[in-house]
Amino acid sequence: MGGADRGADVGDFRRVADGEHHRRGVGEALEDRGIGIVSGGDEDRVRRDLLAPLTRLRFGPDVPVPFFRRKNKPPTDLSELAGVIDVAVNRLGIRVPLAWARQSLGIPDGEDGDGLVAGARD
Repeated sequence: MGGADRGADVGDFRRVADGEHHRRGVGEALEDRGIGIVSGGDEDRVRRDLLAPLTRLRFGPDVPVPFFRRKNKPPTDLSELAGVIDVAVNRLGIRVPLAWARQSLGIPDGEDGDGLVAGARD
């Protein structure tokens, strides 16, 4: 048994199929979650330093490594976002989580003893 006429091992096809499925699945999962890296040149580093070792560990050395592409999110206009939050809360009565609103607007939580700016409420 064995020898040159043996042909391809069924396991070889399974590993290639798993690798392709894994490549598509990881890419879609990262894109769906909007995962990004601070600078645009980090995609190659994420692929080389994170995805390649994980892929090889799970699927073996001959499986193609998935690509990582940063999902570019357009910059948020804070005035527009504040207006949307104002309408949602004050006109539509939607309850917006305070932590999300602060994070989205870039406003840190106050610490004990900090003076806080408060606006007039109707």
